[in-house]
Amino acid sequence: MRMLLVLFALLLPTTMALSQTERDFPLEVPITLGSTVGDTITEEALYDWWVVNLNEGDTILIEMQGYDGLAPLIGVLDNSRQVIARSDDSGDAEVDGLATLEFRAEQAGEYRIVASRAGAASGSTTGTYTLLATLISSIPTRQNLAAETQFRCDTLLINNALSLHFAEDVVIPPDLTPGAPVESYLITVASFDAFEPAIRVVSETIGAQLDCTRDASRMPGTTFNIPGHPSLTVTDSAHAAQVAAISTAADLLLGDLVITVGGLEGTSGRFVVLLQGRRLDSRRAPDVLNVRLGPRARRSTLTIYMISDKNSRLDPHLTLADVNGAVLAECDDAGARECDDVPPARGLRVVAADGSVIVEGGRYDAGLIFQPNSAEPFSLYLGSRNLDTTGPYAVLIIAEFE
Repeated sequence: MRMLLVLFALLLPTTMALSQTERDFPLEVPITLGSTVGDTITEEALYDWWVVNLNEGDTILIEMQGYDGLAPLIGVLDNSRQVIARSDDSGDAEVDGLATLEFRAEQAGEYRIVASRAGAASGSTTGTYTLLATLISSIPTRQNLAAETQFRCDTLLINNALSLHFAEDVVIPPDLTPGAPVESYLITVASFDAFEPAIRVVSETIGAQLDCTRDASRMPGTTFNIPGHPSLTVTDSAHAAQVAAISTAADLLLGDLVITVGGLEGTSGRFVVLLQGRRLDSRRAPDVLNVRLGPRARRSTLTIYMISDKNSRLDPHLTLADVNGAVLAECDDAGARECDDVPPARGLRVVAADGSVIVEGGRYDAGLIFQPNSAEPFSLYLGSRNLDTTGPYAVLIIAEFE
């Protein structure tokens, strides 16, 4: 296994009072333009975040209607979570009134519509609300940059198969032991066929590549048993790779990470990716994992599982959204109801060579089968059923590279 220790300062953005005083995190879920959503504003949860992807030049009208004593307030955050617009610039809305905000995106990207109350943290009203965001104008824009086809890993040429982009909401324990990990992620890749993987780790926070490796020295003997797929045992290091990314200081975090999995030039086939180390710490705000297939993997059918740690109470729930924020699919329990086409996670096991269980699926773990037919990014919202449990989890993805 290749271990990567990265230490650097994470600059925390300053935001207006819509926000950070409460540790009961906001609701953070995608919103589809033209669809009405709603929730509540309470003393414990002063705001919600509704995530939307906009193109450069898109103008939207946001309308928030307050009920049950709420004086509504709207804000917009950019991708770095800086406040860039708010509805009270022209005065507060009345109790049970309507707040409106017209917003134009100066650049393409992900934005968060903030639903709160007049005065935000210093306000006093609570209640329910509905919120509607409507696209009122759009101009032609440049297409998104094409997905990267190849990258260099030392002297090797690697074909891009799959990238994962995420930033963890790190909760620092007050009794953290000096030198103990604050963040620790383990990324493992193994091939069912002739695919010979490499893993690249990039921090967008510092704009630098942190590591690129084909190392799999600790993986021979590791077995993957995944429902609906043949059993896979790693027999040689050429067909696997593994890297750990760790930070050991509360003020030196990993930030935005992009993990790119690729295949050595001339190799292809099915492969499995296992991401360990993420934790859902907010009942109301799902984690986000942005996924993008490489051009030669765009026709791949993806099988995705969210697997809870068996020592936690987390009951996983998966939501899949496209590049425009539209919800494409959801799953609570793999093999049941809306995702009955996915083999149940019970029976899914990853076992080390010494017989220790690395990951084990259960009845309540979530799963999706999805064929993007595109190299455009999509988002996985990793939350809990009924927004009522938290805990650590792993993500397992099976894909194929041509």
